[in-house]
Amino acid sequence: MVSRSRADEEAPPDPSPSDPPSSSALSKRLHRGVEGGLLGTVVMTVFRLPVTRSLPPSADFWAQFVHGGRAMEYPAAGLLLHLLYGASAGALFAAVLPSRESVETSGGRRGPPTPVEQSSAGPLAVVFGVLLSVFGERILVRGLLDIAPDDSYAFHVGHLVYGLTLGAWLATRTDD
Repeated sequence: MVSRSRADEEAPPDPSPSDPPSSSALSKRLHRGVEGGLLGTVVMTVFRLPVTRSLPPSADFWAQFVHGGRAMEYPAAGLLLHLLYGASAGALFAAVLPSRESVETSGGRRGPPTPVEQSSAGPLAVVFGVLLSVFGERILVRGLLDIAPDDSYAFHVGHLVYGLTLGAWLATRTDD
């Protein structure tokens, strides 16, 4: 018979990988997703603006559904809405991304996730960026807004840049 100490009986069991994250862990993941989504949107927009010489389609959304007029009349609103979309998409991706734990480093400090965990977030985020791009062009731009993208190639490459940036951000962050 194995004897257990009182501390063992009082300690909560270690969560298994299939256990849902605690509200605190989920909150941290969502926060990191928002950060990564904002960063990814800024990097994507910095790439996109000089290449296409036009605002993101979110300015068209603002012009059609919020205020009226032409998209070029609303650069600030279009960019702000684009940031909001990117932050929301980043939070969504972080919510579904498998949890990554930090590792113990020398001296007892916590370090970044393992190399395997880091390398898995990048490709997943690139796939997510491609899915956003296809959804954005087919459903939102061509469907809802009923416009042709000003440069379809740059639109898709921009979303790859978003996915790479989001993946790099989240791959180097942990849940703790």
